[in-house]
Amino acid sequence: MEGRSARIQRWLDRGLALERAPRPDGPALALRCYRRAAAALARLPEVDTPEVQRALARAEVNVGNATPALTESLAAYDSALARLATVDLAKENSALRGTAWLNRGARLLRASSARHVEARASFDEAIAAFTAAPADRFVQRNLAAAWMNRAAANALSGEHAQVAAEAEQSLTLVAALESDDVAAAEIGLKARLLWLAQPPTDAIALADWIGPASDCLDQGLALAQAWTSRGFAGLLRPAEALFRVGCAFHLRHLPKFLPEFLREYLLSWPEATFAAHFFANECAARARSALHLRLLTEPSSGAANLLEELADTVDALTHRQVAQFGDDADLVWLQARQHELAGRSEAARLAWHRYLRQRPEDRRARRAATDWPTHRGAEGAALAFAAEAG
Repeated sequence: MEGRSARIQRWLDRGLALERAPRPDGPALALRCYRRAAAALARLPEVDTPEVQRALARAEVNVGNATPALTESLAAYDSALARLATVDLAKENSALRGTAWLNRGARLLRASSARHVEARASFDEAIAAFTAAPADRFVQRNLAAAWMNRAAANALSGEHAQVAAEAEQSLTLVAALESDDVAAAEIGLKARLLWLAQPPTDAIALADWIGPASDCLDQGLALAQAWTSRGFAGLLRPAEALFRVGCAFHLRHLPKFLPEFLREYLLSWPEATFAAHFFANECAARARSALHLRLLTEPSSGAANLLEELADTVDALTHRQVAQFGDDADLVWLQARQHELAGRSEAARLAWHRYLRQRPEDRRARRAATDWPTHRGAEGAALAFAAEAG
């Protein structure tokens, strides 16, 4: 038994390593390992014992994680959950049940936003299972993931009153784990995105919300910078989404701090993506247009000073982008836009000519239009996340 158990465990361990490996065939090879482990467990003479049933359920959860087809994935999760329902030692199985429900719900949410009601029911089961499980870091992190995913499902349902509270619950659980657990950091970033997407509609409540929202942004972006600077590129997408939210937040609620926000998070963040710079320039353009309109109707030294500070910030971003992205067509396009923002029409015209030498097919640029080109854009971040356990 011990020799067979060791071989089965090696299949499971190999599957986990392949699933996490940066190779295109990793998931398919991992699935083969998990299926071999499950088949070997099912052939054991002692297959009906609680220990083997629990190991078989764990293998089936991993099969569900790695299976590309939704129907087969859900069937694997359901088989594992049915197996765990008949096994003794229910308390010890709570964390594994929670993982199966959590990953089942996340899979539904990723597959189709139309299945958010079914996904939410899975997250409810996951929350109940993790709450009943013996407490440890794994359980706390996955409970935070379940609350965050439930908030995402409620956002899709239009039940916005619950989203902010559930995102807060997730952040409370994950706060102590974010700095040394990259999966916890991803949960925290996505919970912040959900919370920030639910500003109060009442004017008085909105005024009270702006301060905590600014703190939430600062904490989230500092967390993203810390992890991406250590080479965890998987957090760039939620970090980029949070930066975009921050740009829009400052443009709408704290415009006088927009230049400081852009400088702080782009000039000190070498890992910032092209899309983040793209969106920063778009926000700078909107702010500049709004300030010009204000100066036409309500001349003020404050608006004039902010306009000058914004132009200085755009210049600083230009130098950063040259250093970071080189002199490719997209960067030249950014430079042309930045010259326009700063009112340097001749420099903008020359930059557009440089761009068109590389992209002669871009008719919008040929007209030096102010529309944003469609060839490159900033993508949003997916909200569903499951801390998948082996």
